[in-house]
Amino acid sequence: MLLQAVGALGGFATLPALIAAACRTAGSALAEQTRRWAGSSALISGRWMAASAATTSRLVCSVVIAIGITGQAQLWVSRMVEPVRQATAVHHIVGDSVVRVTSPKHITREFAESLPGQAVFLSLTESKGTIRATGTCTDLKAVELPCRSTTATPAAEADGRLRYALGSGTDITTIATTPMSAPASGAALVLSRHHTVLDVSEIKRRANRTLAPGTDVSTLGTDWISGGMVLKDQSGWLLYFGLLGTSVLAVGFALNTQAAFLRQGRAAAPLTVLSGRRTVFFGLSGWSLFAPMLSAGAIGVLVYSWLAGPLTADGYASLSSTPVLAGLGVSATLGLVLWGFGGASAARSASRWRPNDD
Repeated sequence: MLLQAVGALGGFATLPALIAAACRTAGSALAEQTRRWAGSSALISGRWMAASAATTSRLVCSVVIAIGITGQAQLWVSRMVEPVRQATAVHHIVGDSVVRVTSPKHITREFAESLPGQAVFLSLTESKGTIRATGTCTDLKAVELPCRSTTATPAAEADGRLRYALGSGTDITTIATTPMSAPASGAALVLSRHHTVLDVSEIKRRANRTLAPGTDVSTLGTDWISGGMVLKDQSGWLLYFGLLGTSVLAVGFALNTQAAFLRQGRAAAPLTVLSGRRTVFFGLSGWSLFAPMLSAGAIGVLVYSWLAGPLTADGYASLSSTPVLAGLGVSATLGLVLWGFGGASAARSASRWRPNDD
C-alpha cells in the first residue's frame, strides 16, 4: 500500500514535465502538418503551442491530475467498502439462521439450555490453527459434523453456514458432549435447524439474563454492515467535494489559459484586419483551448485506469464510471465554453486593433 501511494504521488509529480514535452512535440507536429494543408488557424496554434508549451501543459495537467486524484479517492473508498459488500452478501445468504455469541467470560450452561428447540448450540475454541466445536451429537449432526473426536474436518465439507461463519479454509475438530456439560469457552455459534429463521431478539434477551455484561450477540456481517452505512455516506461526500474541488481547480487553470490565448489573439489581430476575416479566431480557440481540454479528459481517464491496476488486482477495489464521466463531462463542457468565449473575445479585440506608428 505504501509503495502504491508513493508511486501514484511520484507519477503525478513527474507528469507535468512529460505533458509539457508532449505539448511542445504536438505543437511542432501540428504546425508542420497544417503548413502543408494551408490551415492558418492550426498553423498559428501549433507554433504558439510549441513556443508556449508551459501554458498548455498547465491546463492539461490540471485536468489530468484532478481526474487522477479523484479516481484515487474513489479507488481507496471502494477498497474500504468492499468488505462491507461481502458482509452484506453473506447476510443475504445466511440471514438470521446463524448467531454469533461472544462473552468476556465463559458461556453458561443456563444460556445453552434456554435456547429454543430449533437452535443448534456449538461452543468454539481455537487450538493450533484449527477451530474446536463442542456440542451434543444431535447438534453436531445437524450441521453435518461427525459425532466423535476426529481429525480436522474442512469447513467446506460441513454445513455451508459454517463456511461463512468460520471461513472456507478453516479446519474444524469436534468434541461430542452430553447436554448437561457446561460450555468451556467464551465464543459460540447458535444455528437453526433446517436453515430456518432464529428469533435473534429473544436470544439477545436470554443472553442478557444469563451471560456476563458485555456479551455480544449478532448475526453474521451485522457489524460490518452498520459501520458500512456510515462509510458509504462519508465516501459519497468525499467524492462530491473531490469533484467540486477539482472542477474549481480546472476552471482556474482554464481561465489562465484563456487569458494567454487572448494575448495571442491580439498579436494575430493584424492578420485578420488585412484578410478581412475574423473566423480564424474560432479556429485558433478550437486548437488552443478546446482540443487540449478534450485531450486532457482522455489522458486523465487513461491515467486513472492505469494507476487503478495495483489496487484492483486483488479484487478489493473496483473502477467506477463516476470519475470517468465527470472528468470527461467537465473537460468537454469547459472546452466548449472556452472555445466560444475565447473565439468571440479575440474577434472583438481584433476589431478594435489599429496600426501604430513605428
